[in-house]
Amino acid sequence: MLPYKTLIQIDRSASTPLYVQITSEVIRNITAGIISGGQKLPGTRKLSTLLDVHRKTVITAYDELESRGWIDIKPNQGCFVNDKLPIVSPQAPLAENQHKVAHFEVPLYKDVLVHPPQTARPRASLSIDDGSPDVRIAPLRTLSKHFSFVLNNGIGTSLMTYNQAYRGDLLLRKEVLRYLKESRGMSLSLDNILITRGSLMAFYLVFKTLLKPGDSVVVGYPGFNEGQNTIRMAGGTLIRVPVDQDGMDVDAIEQICNRKKIRAVFIISHHHYPTTVSLSASRRMHLLSLAKKHRFAIIEDDYDYDFHYSSSPLLPMASIDHAGSVVYVGSLSKIIAPSLRLGFLTGPENLINELALLSQYIDSFGNTALERAIALLFQEGDVSRHIRKAVRSYKQRRDLFCQLFHDRLSEAMELTPPEGGMALWVTFKENYPVNEIISQARKKGLHIPPPSSYCDEESPMNALRLGFASLDTGEIQKVFEVLEGSVRASRR
Repeated sequence: MLPYKTLIQIDRSASTPLYVQITSEVIRNITAGIISGGQKLPGTRKLSTLLDVHRKTVITAYDELESRGWIDIKPNQGCFVNDKLPIVSPQAPLAENQHKVAHFEVPLYKDVLVHPPQTARPRASLSIDDGSPDVRIAPLRTLSKHFSFVLNNGIGTSLMTYNQAYRGDLLLRKEVLRYLKESRGMSLSLDNILITRGSLMAFYLVFKTLLKPGDSVVVGYPGFNEGQNTIRMAGGTLIRVPVDQDGMDVDAIEQICNRKKIRAVFIISHHHYPTTVSLSASRRMHLLSLAKKHRFAIIEDDYDYDFHYSSSPLLPMASIDHAGSVVYVGSLSKIIAPSLRLGFLTGPENLINELALLSQYIDSFGNTALERAIALLFQEGDVSRHIRKAVRSYKQRRDLFCQLFHDRLSEAMELTPPEGGMALWVTFKENYPVNEIISQARKKGLHIPPPSSYCDEESPMNALRLGFASLDTGEIQKVFEVLEGSVRASRR
């Protein structure tokens, strides 16, 4: 007889009734070919003894299996697995002392599963991110009040139904357009904007619509790998150009255009990820003229425009684009809180129409109640007040982090204080390898984001992007103590 005590494993601490667990375990063994069609199962008394459960529990499980067609209960003969079930190649049963672990081969998906598995982020008592807002100072209570108002008001009923709002909540689109006009000088209509679930969805929609397999897209290096992966997923081919203190090398883009056709340029013109530099005004004008001449699109990622400290930020290229070349992508998540997953994109009306049609199959109706609550944040001036507060706080944190680096680690690195954004770009000298710094920090309980999100093994850079915005001044001091020790311990 099969080792049913091992085959049928039950968890007495689980909330799932025991008879349901027994039913599921029998089905699992039948579908795995361990218990074959026509095979006789142990009697209810025998199985209840093996599993140390009440006999009525086993009777209930067997009745459930019979009602589902898995077994036949024959009076005075016993319980038999349905012999009309498809034949499954049997697998070896587990030994009595083996723990039940399922291992599945998935040859059907082997050609699809091309990305390496993501490793879990190690637990650490301290952490630096790569540039995220501090949700502790975000207007979440006010947002909660607006959300409650939306749900308890008459409008909540209409927003919570199928409402064809795949372009985004109407009020939020209006408020974002007003915000873009006031902050960036962009005069647009409702036909020029689409709300998305964050910027990555926006990139996916754009590149999936614009690109044909093999189309070339110019990107900066180092760059935003997650955004660039959406190009690869859409079938595009990446052409890298260097990024220096003035942003992407537009002369290099011109040389590429003179020898081959490109479909688009993907650029972070303001507070470039990861280096924090901004594209100079002359390069902006040059790139716009190249786009018009060579008829390629510019996908402008402007994820944290509002957080600028040294002077007035340069206007986005979308603000000075007169040829309809620029698709502009922004993030509301960076302004308020990352998990809100709200972004937007603007562009020519015909393109927005195509993107909206595609978005129906990804996110048919959005989260219109949340979008309306965010719209009320804009309408009531809460977003503007929060941005002013955040800029003051983030500037203080940037200054402290930079001062600590210059006072205590100047011999190990080079750092130019960024004019804006939420992170520093720190270049370390060769005898302070960043991989060793990360390793030493992990030993001391500090997690540092690895360079793999903006560099690759073929073109490594001995630099780190270190976020400061989500750490208050006390946390920055505490993190830096560990970071300083890790840098010094890494020296070769």
